[in-house]
Amino acid sequence: MQDRIRQMDQSRDRLNNRMQQLDDELAKPEPDRQRIREHATEVEKATKEWQKRYRNMGSDMGIQP
Repeated sequence: MQDRIRQMDQSRDRLNNRMQQLDDELAKPEPDRQRIREHATEVEKATKEWQKRYRNMGSDMGIQP
């Protein structure tokens, strides 16, 4: 179980990092549309990874259908 928690922490950290990159780009005086698109795609991927790990852990613990 500790390995799964560690993996979830890593996924959460990646998601936070990707969101920070997107925020940084949006805060620029002239944000680059292509970079925003790339960062948003990375946020989406990181979110899906975290959600998958969360569902799997919940399933293993018997707390999610």
